[in-house]
Amino acid sequence: ASQADRRTLLRRLSYALTGLPPTTDELRAFEQSDEADAYERAVDRLLASPRFGEHWARHWMDVVRYADSHGSEGDPAIPYAYRYRDYLIRAFNQDVPYDQLIREHIAGDLLKQPRLDPSGDISESTLGAAHWRFVFHGYLPTEPLQEKVRFIDDQINVLGKAFLGQTVSCARCHDHKFDAISQADYFALFGVLSSCRPGIHDANAPARQQEHAASLRGLKQTLRRQLAARWDSYAARELLPKLAQRRPQVEVDQPAKLLHEVDSLLKEGHSFPAALKILHSKAAAPRAPATTRWDPTSSSGWYAYGNGMTDGGSRPGDFVVNLAGDQLLAAIYPRGAYTNLISTRHRGVLHSKRFDIGADQVAWGLVIGERAHLRCVVQDYPRSGLTFSRTNLNEGQWRWQRIDLTYWRGDRAHFELTTNRDAPVEAGDQDRSYFGLRELRVQPKSAPKPQLWRDPFGFAAAIQDAPPADRAAFASRLTERVREAIQRWSRAAATDEDALLLHACLRHKLLPNTAAELADLFEVVERYRRLETKIPTPTQIPGLIEADASDHPLFARGDPNQPKETVPRRFLEVLGG
Repeated sequence: ASQADRRTLLRRLSYALTGLPPTTDELRAFEQSDEADAYERAVDRLLASPRFGEHWARHWMDVVRYADSHGSEGDPAIPYAYRYRDYLIRAFNQDVPYDQLIREHIAGDLLKQPRLDPSGDISESTLGAAHWRFVFHGYLPTEPLQEKVRFIDDQINVLGKAFLGQTVSCARCHDHKFDAISQADYFALFGVLSSCRPGIHDANAPARQQEHAASLRGLKQTLRRQLAARWDSYAARELLPKLAQRRPQVEVDQPAKLLHEVDSLLKEGHSFPAALKILHSKAAAPRAPATTRWDPTSSSGWYAYGNGMTDGGSRPGDFVVNLAGDQLLAAIYPRGAYTNLISTRHRGVLHSKRFDIGADQVAWGLVIGERAHLRCVVQDYPRSGLTFSRTNLNEGQWRWQRIDLTYWRGDRAHFELTTNRDAPVEAGDQDRSYFGLRELRVQPKSAPKPQLWRDPFGFAAAIQDAPPADRAAFASRLTERVREAIQRWSRAAATDEDALLLHACLRHKLLPNTAAELADLFEVVERYRRLETKIPTPTQIPGLIEADASDHPLFARGDPNQPKETVPRRFLEVLGG
C-alpha cells in the first residue's frame, strides 16, 4: 500500500486516540507543518486531550460490562454509576499505571494507601471497585438463591475475562476442559464474593469524612456540661409542682404517667400501697419470647459503615443538637446505633449477621428515623417490592416495626438499615436523613408484639425496695429521680432509663430547652449549627460491603439445589491460591 498522505494520517490518528475527527484548523496546520516531529507532536497533543480518556474509557467500560441500570422489569438505576465512568476517564487521562488500575478495581476500597485526587478530598481507588455492582438483577425472584448465584457468576465472569484472560465462569458446572481451572477453584472464588453484599461506599477521603467532627463534639461537651448545671438547678426549684400536677389524661411517655395511674387507681377505691403493687405487677410482666435478639451495641452481630456510625454503637445519654428552630436539643437517646449524633449529613449503613429464617417467624425492630430505610435482605438481593419489602422510616419517633418473614422460610437473610442516599438500589436523593436502632428481634409469628412503654424510666423498680408513703412522697421521689438522671448525664454516665426520662422531660417541657429560657447557651447551639453546615456531602459510589465471611459448598453441575463439599475461600490454585 502506498504511504498515507498527511491528511489521512491525522484523521486515522485522531479517530484512534479520541474517537473524533480532527478539526479543519488542525488538518490545515498539520498539512502545512514542515517540522520533523510534527507527527509526534500530534500524538502528544491528542494523548493530552480530555477526549482521549473519554474514548478509551468506553472500551474499558465494555470490558467490565458498565451499565447505568440493573435491567429486568423496572430497570432500576445503579446508584452513582456515573462516578465510576468519570473515574475511568480521569484514570486514562492521568496515565494511571495498569497495575494500580487493577488493584483499584479488585479492592480499591480496602487499599491502605488509596490514590487520592489532586485536592486530596476524594479516594479515586474507592471509585474503582464500583464495577463489581454492574450486574443484572431480576425482578422479584421466587428463588433468591438462584438469583444470587447468577449475579455472583456475572462478577466471576468479568473478573476472569477482564483481569485474568480466562473464562473462569465455565468452571461453575465442571472442571475447565482446556485450562487448569477446576470447579473447586470457581467455588473458592464464589465464597469470597458471596461473603460480600451489595452496598454503597463513601469515596471521600477519611480526613474529609471526619471534617469538623472533632470541633462539633467539643461544642457538644460544652453544651452538656452547662445544660446539666442549669437543668439541675431548675429541677430543684420548679420541677416538683409540674410533676405533681393532676392531669385528666397523659401520654404514655409522660414522666408523670405512673403518678396519673396511681390517681386513677385511688379513684377506683384502691389504697395507696395497693396501687403501687398493681404498678409493680404491670412493670414486671414477662417479655415476649424471641428466637433471636440482636443488640446493635454488642461487639458482634453487626457491621457498621459510614461516618455517622460508631464502633459498638453509642452510650446511653448521647444527644442530638437541634439544627433548626428555637430548641437547643432535639433528642437524648438510650444505648443504640445512630447516624445523626453529629449531623444528619453523615451517612450510615448497618447490617446484621446472616441468619436462617425459620417457620412462621416475624422480626421486630425498635427503630427511629427520617428518610431512612429498613429491610430484611434475602440472599443479598438488593432490590425491593412486594415480597421483598422495604420500610421507610419517616416518623422521627420510636416504634416497633414489624417485618413478616413467613414467605422466606428456609432462606438465608440479614437485616439492613441505610440512610436515604445509601440504599444499594433505589437510593433516595435527600442529603439529610438518619436512623436509630435499639434492638432487633426474631420471634414466632404467634407471639405478642413487644411493648415500648411498660416502665421506660425505671420508676417502678426504683421505688420497689422503699415505697413512698403517699402521693406527695411519690411525686418527690420522681423529682429526685429526674435530678439523679441529670447528674449522671452530666458525667456521661447515664443509663438507658435516664436517657429516656430526660428526653421525655424535654418533649413535655418539664425542663428548659428553648432560646428564650437559655439565651446564653443558645449561642453555643448557633455556633454548632454554623459549623455543621460546612460538613462535606458524602461522595457515594456503589460497591461491595464486607460482612460475615464463610466458605461455600460446591454445587454439583452448578445447581444451587445440589450442594456438595465445602470449598475454602482462595484464589485459583494454578496461580498460587
